[in-house]
Amino acid sequence: MEKSADILVIGGGSAGIAAAVAAARSGAHVVLLEKNTYAGGNATAAYVGTICGLYYRNKAREARFVMGGFTKDFALQVQHASNSQPFQFGQGLHFLPYKRSAFMEVADKQLRQNKVNVFYNADVKAIKMDSQSIHSVLALVENKPVNFTTKKVIDTSGNALTAQLGAGMLVEEKNYQAAAQVFGMCGVKTVDNSILNLSIIRTIQKGMATGDFPTEYKRLSAIPGTYENGFLFFKLGIPLQVENTSASKSSLEIFSKEAIQFLERYLQNHCDLFANAQVHMIAPEVGIRTGPRNEGKEVLLKKDVLDAKKRDAGIARGAWPIEFWAPGENPRMEYFEEDDYYDIPAYCLVSATVENLFFAGRHISAEEDAIASARVIGTCLATGFAAGKMAAGKLENQPEKETIRKIREEIANI
Repeated sequence: MEKSADILVIGGGSAGIAAAVAAARSGAHVVLLEKNTYAGGNATAAYVGTICGLYYRNKAREARFVMGGFTKDFALQVQHASNSQPFQFGQGLHFLPYKRSAFMEVADKQLRQNKVNVFYNADVKAIKMDSQSIHSVLALVENKPVNFTTKKVIDTSGNALTAQLGAGMLVEEKNYQAAAQVFGMCGVKTVDNSILNLSIIRTIQKGMATGDFPTEYKRLSAIPGTYENGFLFFKLGIPLQVENTSASKSSLEIFSKEAIQFLERYLQNHCDLFANAQVHMIAPEVGIRTGPRNEGKEVLLKKDVLDAKKRDAGIARGAWPIEFWAPGENPRMEYFEEDDYYDIPAYCLVSATVENLFFAGRHISAEEDAIASARVIGTCLATGFAAGKMAAGKLENQPEKETIRKIREEIANI
């Protein structure tokens, strides 16, 4: 079967949704390929539970958006659908708790209203190209081969799938940041997140001291702002090394399911707050924080993040600190000044070698430490929207500087 598109978006996570909407609003015929049966990527499949990167870091009680435009509009819609409010955490960090169903609802609405042609259960298998451009992408859609011809491609797969299939240069690390599994429990007694986490820590420490609690399960914490009527979400840090292999992902999935079974029983028997609690929901996928990345015309550096560097060609604003999770360890947090941000340059979203390939999300052209900041959902929405506008601008033969100017104008309108 043959299908055609002006712009083909690979991956329906936060960045892919934003990219598809931006391109469609520009008048392009957009096709979005998503491997799952629903949109949202890590935000829904791994149920991250909080949208980070939306707000300036400061000690003020009220959260202040760092960007306007699509990112702000999408966040406000998710906030309304979730009936939630921005949550203030330590070190002046603000983030937005959300409901998984609400994120799905807003994503579906955006894609539908902007007439994006979405193919779910779409597993991309091959890319056909000449020395400079991608011409078509082969995917199994509902296990049936479909060949999509296209003029522009935006890779928002989260793992640089186009580069892995031979389109562009792949940037890899030996190991990636630690993964995490989210799950929900009902029947939890307290509404105070700090009291709950303290109780969990004490219970775990006591268990490790007696040898009853495996040390590899110790990275357990309640997700702030997610408590509602006795129901609460938890995040379990997985101490295994993360590699770009199917065997590695399978090991993570097996570990997390075994861990959750143990944690449910242990907390019921050893912590009063969990006496009547039980696991109610397990996120369908383990949350993978980072993976292979695309090589762009420019690379976002760790120094750019920590210096809060501004760019004339900045098309998205990063407001989250470097949050680097090594397996089995506490996160390494590195901050820039409060009430500030860094710019992500447009050319971090443009392939260095394939002239019609763009990318966005957690696999933009960046150093591993830089992506430890830029990988969060709020920033992925912004880079996704920018990639969509840039691909559409290229399709229309619009001068690159003009496209960048329009993107900057939109995000500055807060």
